[in-house]
Amino acid sequence: FNINKAITLAGASGGGTILQTATFNGLSINVSNVTVRNLAINAGPAVLVVVNASNVTLSGVTVNPNFATAGMSPLSGNAISIATSTNVSLSSVTLLANTTGTVSNGLDIENSTSVTVTGATVGLSPRGVYVAGGQSVTIQASNIAASQFEGILCNNSTSLTIDTVTISNAGTDGIHLGTGAGCNNAVIRGSTLTLSGGNGIIVESSNSALLIGNTITRATNQSGIWLKTTGGSVVEKNTIVRAGLAGINLDTGSNNNIVMANSVQLTDTQNCVDVANSDSNTVVNNTLANCGTPGSSPADGVLVLGGQQNRIERNTLFHYSNDGIVMTQSPNFAPPTNPSYRGSVGNYIAKNSITGYSTSDPNPTIAVTSRTGIWMNDGSNGTYVFGNTESVANEGAIT
Repeated sequence: FNINKAITLAGASGGGTILQTATFNGLSINVSNVTVRNLAINAGPAVLVVVNASNVTLSGVTVNPNFATAGMSPLSGNAISIATSTNVSLSSVTLLANTTGTVSNGLDIENSTSVTVTGATVGLSPRGVYVAGGQSVTIQASNIAASQFEGILCNNSTSLTIDTVTISNAGTDGIHLGTGAGCNNAVIRGSTLTLSGGNGIIVESSNSALLIGNTITRATNQSGIWLKTTGGSVVEKNTIVRAGLAGINLDTGSNNNIVMANSVQLTDTQNCVDVANSDSNTVVNNTLANCGTPGSSPADGVLVLGGQQNRIERNTLFHYSNDGIVMTQSPNFAPPTNPSYRGSVGNYIAKNSITGYSTSDPNPTIAVTSRTGIWMNDGSNGTYVFGNTESVANEGAIT
């Protein structure tokens, strides 16, 4: 069914249905000023396509990528595709779980501006939502479940907002900003990410991001939040319930970021916060607990590895299984003659509360006590240490 003029298309009070055809999309819109309400759309090569259109409103639409009739195959492209369009609104749109067709992306938004998705439900698909090109895309109050790869993937776009979205059982990353080209000025807030196979949230080569008030539970094989070559961003008031690697990771070239008032409750094998080869970051007023696994995978509360001019202050560290705060060169233990050598120079460590494990802790699995409260290794020249409090360290408060 093709719409090529301004129209309002609405199902009856009980809804209407557009059936699959052999060669055409279920519903295709390529004109301005179109409203579609209360329809079930069964698959063509793509189920719902909006292209070269503007001022399009879709509400109460259910998309079925599995429908097939005799001699007709199920879906073979994106379930919902929005391309080179402006001012598109999707509300209460349901994409049924893909079980028979070959879906590329559940919801694909490319080279489009001012697209708002509210109250969407995206079932099983290789990738829940893909945003590429364009600007000012908002995904809010939506539910994305059981994607084979990322829940939401953004590439080469600006001003993406992800607000109060629930993402569960993503095969890789829950949210991934920036692959190949960045997604600058993105906002991710108030969202819940559960059981991601990779990172909870990764921001890669995407500057000026705001990550605030998100909850990440079980980033199984990677970090809760990973900033990679990303600057000028704020990570604030997020809760990482459990991460396979680091709780929050600022990786190579991630400079001038603020990590503030976050809670990391448990990491399996790595540090609660990593700052690796990254400079001029502020890590302040975070609560970091249960960093690493004592005995098998001990880890630090905060590790600064080859980072310079960073501020680590007013954090509360509790039950780290290796050292509390560590300043060391990159690569770790490398001599200055190593061509990749980079010292952790000129960092500031102040007013942190650091409490390690002790043998009197009631947890019977704790076989070792924590080591040092603050450890400054070779290459940590010019570090300013002031006003920290430390208790329960097997090897001393400061080494």
